[in-house]
Amino acid sequence: MRKRYIATILIALTVVAYMALNDRQGEEYHDQEQAKLEPDFMVENLNLQNYGENGELRQTVKAKSAKHFPATDVQAEIVAFISPDITLHQADKKLWRLTAETGKLTNQRYLSLSGRVAIKPLVDASTRFSLKTATLNMDLNTQIANTDSDVIIENPNTLIESTGLTLDLKKETVQFISKVRGSHDPSHQ
Repeated sequence: MRKRYIATILIALTVVAYMALNDRQGEEYHDQEQAKLEPDFMVENLNLQNYGENGELRQTVKAKSAKHFPATDVQAEIVAFISPDITLHQADKKLWRLTAETGKLTNQRYLSLSGRVAIKPLVDASTRFSLKTATLNMDLNTQIANTDSDVIIENPNTLIESTGLTLDLKKETVQFISKVRGSHDPSHQ
């Protein structure tokens, strides 16, 4: 009887020790997983210039803050911005300015902007207009942007509203998706 009692106690102690060890390993795993979700660096008052392969200025990025999340086996590299202000350049000319409340850059290529998104051309004063929407996704390499949100494009004498659009900044073309409405006042020319 005594041998069974001692064997039972030894088995119970072994189970408790195993559970304690396993629990610590689970905490370490959880800590490692949590660390993957945290930024590896943060920047306040970001002012960044991005250059192409041949040394040409491609983008100027300003933001109130930016957080960099490194790529992992389950997540792409991400930079999260607060108040991004992005200027797109080509041949040393400022072409477009994009602003928003928040932004996310994935794999240094795909830009997602949210909250009072605005796009303005910076080159030709005769074609001044502004584009405003709630969200916008853009491939920075092709400079093609799209949204499913409501869009307002306006200049002093024209107002165009739609739901959704595709915008090619290089070709300077717009394709409206649906519910397109427009008005033009020739007296403001």
